[in-house]
Amino acid sequence: TVGGLISGLIGALLAEKLNQYFKGREEPTMNTVLAGFTALGVLLVPLLQARVDLETILFGDLLAANNADLIRTSIATVALAILLLRSYQDLVFIGIDPDGAIAAKLPVKQIRFFAIVITALVVISAITAVGIVLVIALLCAPVLVHIEESNSLRSLMIRSAATGLLLCGGGMTIAMVADLPPGPLIGVLCLVLLVVKSAIPLRNTAN
Repeated sequence: TVGGLISGLIGALLAEKLNQYFKGREEPTMNTVLAGFTALGVLLVPLLQARVDLETILFGDLLAANNADLIRTSIATVALAILLLRSYQDLVFIGIDPDGAIAAKLPVKQIRFFAIVITALVVISAITAVGIVLVIALLCAPVLVHIEESNSLRSLMIRSAATGLLLCGGGMTIAMVADLPPGPLIGVLCLVLLVVKSAIPLRNTAN
């Protein structure tokens, strides 16, 4: 857990630094950092001669979840609640106008750092269920589905959280019924959700 948190922070801080250099090209930068750190993790397994089930780490294993995962999830939840209660307006300001937030002398770097820490905690706590690869889809898909129709950050968070819960619950239910691994199934549901969402405007336009 400690190693994952440290490496997650290093990766997130590196991505933040590279995003500032490659401004306007954040998505390929983030993808490259993600791929690089995942590859580094895979390389460390034989180098350190560690006994690790790579399939479980990459794609998750719900049966491996334990009390430690519940504690990590609880810590991430409490940390997120504290950040939202103390800095909600600042988060909105930074999201809409980061340059204006800096000019207004808001603690932009500190808020971004805490957001990075919380994101790292969320990723670590979700790895057991869906794996390090599929957790990215679970973090992004619910937001992408609702970002256009939400008129506030609060609305977006509530809708995205509800959709994420439905994806996890639905994926795990189907996995139990069909005797399939839940992690990859949840990842597939995330993709299906985006495809369905992208088809809705086209259907309305055709009508």
